[in-house]
Amino acid sequence: MKHKEVPDLHVDIFEKDSGFADRLRARKVGNVIEEQLVTGDVVLRFKGIDVGFEIKRGNDLDNSIKDGRLHDQLYRCINTFSFPILIVEDWHPWTGDGITDEELEKTVTKFKKTLWRFNQFVSTYDTKDMDETIDLIESIITNIRLGKFKYLRRKIMVEDSTDGQINFIAGLPNIGINKARELLDIFGSPENALTHIAEWIEIDGLNEARLQKIRDTYSKEIQR
Repeated sequence: MKHKEVPDLHVDIFEKDSGFADRLRARKVGNVIEEQLVTGDVVLRFKGIDVGFEIKRGNDLDNSIKDGRLHDQLYRCINTFSFPILIVEDWHPWTGDGITDEELEKTVTKFKKTLWRFNQFVSTYDTKDMDETIDLIESIITNIRLGKFKYLRRKIMVEDSTDGQINFIAGLPNIGINKARELLDIFGSPENALTHIAEWIEIDGLNEARLQKIRDTYSKEIQR
């Protein structure tokens, strides 16, 4: 009888309190290994395919959006796994003690901007609870086993009409092509981006000193 190949599911030890590994074992979806992971919360390795899951729940998602960790975590997932996946589990950003409408709007907007930045590389799924998250992982295992697992990842394509705009923004001090693309994605045009330069402080890697250098570059008069 041919031995049935079983997927390995590596679960970060910081998930121990959540009981995630125990739930996976109870469902018998694969060989569950608890260890300290450098990147991701769960890593699925099966038939030569590696899928990295970053799982965000409730306050953890709120806090990781505000302090910029979500951006860094997704970036590492992209550079570590063939198939990076973000799972947003049971997130209700409109609830919470002491949260003002203004704070809520900022949190949701920053989350959207982060997803816009990575949507060409990371698949994002919403699940209502841990059981539904495991359902998703199990369905991916089934699709891999059947040879039907597909990952639709679009390459970053810079259209001819935006080449000049990106190069224009990239020419500013300490910006570069990647940051220029991000600014254009957020603000839509170089003119709108420069008009709202004060808002750039909310973008990872741009501090007030860098913004002032940019302001000086495009506003300083040439000495004759």
